[in-house]
Amino acid sequence: MNEIFTSIITSLITSGISIAVVVLGLSSWLGGVWSKRIDRLENAEIELKKIGEKATIDSEARKENAEMQKQLDELKHQHQKLLNKDHVNHSIAQDTYAKFFSSKMDAYIKLANLKRNYLLSIKEFVHDPENGLPLNDASTSIMISIRNTINENYIYLSNSLLEVFETWNEEFIKIDKINTIDIMERWSEFSSIESEHGASASDLANEETQLTYQKFMEDQPELWENVLNRIDSDIKELRTRYDL
Repeated sequence: MNEIFTSIITSLITSGISIAVVVLGLSSWLGGVWSKRIDRLENAEIELKKIGEKATIDSEARKENAEMQKQLDELKHQHQKLLNKDHVNHSIAQDTYAKFFSSKMDAYIKLANLKRNYLLSIKEFVHDPENGLPLNDASTSIMISIRNTINENYIYLSNSLLEVFETWNEEFIKIDKINTIDIMERWSEFSSIESEHGASASDLANEETQLTYQKFMEDQPELWENVLNRIDSDIKELRTRYDL
């Protein structure tokens, strides 16, 4: 390459072209050559820089994708935990409701049967004059059973039933306390007439208590009727709501 270049210069000088002209021409030619080389070099550097930037971006993108995937997996895990927890809570809620509903129905079925027996005991009662006072101990016993059933199943019963029951029960408690005190004060009296009546003092005291309850029911029938009517209404509402 150098020999060819030297030969070309020698020929140009021999032909009479001045060295200045030759130098000027060479400068222009070399300038174009180097300009192209510089451009190619700069373009190569730019491409290398782009490749480097792309590699950096790809690396960061991979890191971001990996982080996003990690977060997504964590979200899926948390979501699954929530689903499992909701399933467990739903199952517990269903089981609790089923037990509550079953207990509620049992309470009202028992009250309905007691109420029916109470009304029958009154309807079928026949007083025998030879047995002394007209005591319908069957009706008073059932009345106490209804009272106990309501108290034992308080949580399952309607507010409407509990309201009328509490109104009646407050009056019943007053009478019951008075009767209890009276029985205690007269216990010696019951003991003294055991032989005469052929019954124990406890039986005589219990008969006295039954009479007290019966008189209470006869004196304030509307309060007890409200309780019985509310039991009926609640049962009708349950049958309508659940198509029973």
